[in-house]
Amino acid sequence: MAITLVNHVSAEGGQNSTTTGAANFLTSALLALVMSWYDAATEPTVSDSSSNTWTPGTAYHYPGDNRWIRMYYVASPTVSSSQTFSATGTNGYAPIAVVGFAGTALSSPLDAENGASTFGASLNTGSVTPSTNGQVLITGCANSGTIATIGSSFNLVENQSKAATYGLALAYKIQTTAGAENPLWTPTASVALLADIATFKAASGGGGTNAPAESKVQQQAVNRASRWHHRFPDPAARYLRERERERQKFLRRVARAA
Repeated sequence: MAITLVNHVSAEGGQNSTTTGAANFLTSALLALVMSWYDAATEPTVSDSSSNTWTPGTAYHYPGDNRWIRMYYVASPTVSSSQTFSATGTNGYAPIAVVGFAGTALSSPLDAENGASTFGASLNTGSVTPSTNGQVLITGCANSGTIATIGSSFNLVENQSKAATYGLALAYKIQTTAGAENPLWTPTASVALLADIATFKAASGGGGTNAPAESKVQQQAVNRASRWHHRFPDPAARYLRERERERQKFLRRVARAA
């Protein structure tokens, strides 16, 4: 199963807390959240309404504007049709942007990451090269202005302009064939820019939707039937065929659920 976009949402940073509106993230196998915060504060705590545990990526700093940026993610998350996301920390002024995908690896999906910062009219994220085909690349860009574009055929899905605090944009690209990427973020004018980028693996064997796998009990039953068939081929034939039909029905139900 190829990776597909499920949904995305963002929120402007509040002084002590930031919370997005509710959005439907059902079927997501991966949630990724990008946050930027003011470095005079303790890094805000990331959470969501489904009580997931978030894994932090590398943090990148721009001392010229007292800012940090970091990506968090959850593999095989608990999701809902009205999910909210939050960042909480005193004087953090932390905007957040969230995206969900189906079809990603259900465990250890993170493959590569990089980041960069500057004051200027553009910023490359830093190069990443996925180790396998079909990965999704996610990038965020915190800024003291407004983002205009991102290159390399990335899809810009969230773009919070600077208001009371700081701007934050989020984009993604789903590769077919693995190759190096170093996309260019471009604001409307020269501003402070911080970017990070991470790549996440596709599920192997067509999984990645949190659908239940074929149970061990069912597989063991089929294996026992096969052994019985080899020992007593004639009386076991019907039993084996019936078990195999049940197994195929189960796999079709799993495929439809995915």
